[in-house]
Amino acid sequence: KMEMELKKALSRADAKDINKGYMELPDKAGDKTVVWSENRDTGYLILPLMVMISALLVPLSADISIDRKVKERQRQLLTDYPELVSKVTLYMSAGMSLRNVFFRMAEEYQIKRGRGGRVSFLYEEIRLTCNELKSGIQESQAYEKFSKRCVLKQYMRFGTLISQNLKKGSNDLLGVLRKEAEESLEERRNHARECGEEAGTKLLLPMMMML
Repeated sequence: KMEMELKKALSRADAKDINKGYMELPDKAGDKTVVWSENRDTGYLILPLMVMISALLVPLSADISIDRKVKERQRQLLTDYPELVSKVTLYMSAGMSLRNVFFRMAEEYQIKRGRGGRVSFLYEEIRLTCNELKSGIQESQAYEKFSKRCVLKQYMRFGTLISQNLKKGSNDLLGVLRKEAEESLEERRNHARECGEEAGTKLLLPMMMML
C-alpha cells in the first residue's frame, strides 16, 4: 500500500513540475511522511580496503609458509638421521677417516641428484661441510658447525661425539656410533608411530563429517 501511495505522489509531482528542469520530491505519501536521501556510490572505498587487508595478510601468509618449511626441514632431518649414523659407522668400520666419509657421502648425493634424486636437507649440509673443509677450516669446527645448522638434538649429540673424538682421541668411537645408530633407529620408529597417530587424529573429523 505504501509503495502504491508513493508512486501516486511521484506521478503527481512529475505532472506538476513537467515544465521545470527538475522535480520536487514529495514529502508525503498518503498520510505518511517521506524522507529522501541520496544513494551514494561507495565502490571507491573497496580498493583501499582490499589494499589494507592484503597488507595484513601477506606477512601472515609468509610467516605461515616459512613455519611450514622449517617444520618440513626438521621432519626430513629427523628421518634421515639414522641413515647418517649408519653410513658413518659403516665407512669408518671399513677403515675410512671421518673426513673422507663426509666427502664420500657428498659425492654419492651429487650422483643421485644428477640422476633426478630428491633434494635432501641433510646432504646439502654435508656438502656445505665438505666445502668448508676444502677451504681449510679446522675439522672439529666444521663438524660442530654442521651439527648446529641441523639444530636437532640428535645432530648436536652426533657433533659432540665426533668433535670430542678429534680433539681428545678415542678408540671406542665406532662402538659409540654403533650404539647411537641403534638408538636413532628406535627414535625413528617412535617418530613414525607418532606421525601415524597424528594422521589418524587429522582424519577423524573428515570421517565424522562423511558419516
